Amino acid sequence: MQEVTFTMEVITPLFLTGADQNIAELRPPTFRGEMRYWLRTLVGGCVEPDDAGLRKVVEAEQAVFGATEGSSANNFHIT
Repeated sequence: MQEVTFTMEVITPLFLTGADQNIAELRPPTFRGEMRYWLRTLVGGCVEPDDAGLRKVVEAEQAVFGATEGSSANNFHIT
């Protein structure tokens, strides 16, 4: 497996504790939750503020991150 190291700046809060509350830990659910937040924000800014717009936000989130009814797709588009 290839290892990649990079520096990131976080501009929104991350909750970084796991089982040990004294150690910061960046876990996949934390990162995934942050990405879901920004996807909702980005898509929400591109659609109308009505029920149809909300459905598009939900559809985009399900396409990228999956839902209880199915897994995520490799690609998606917003119409």
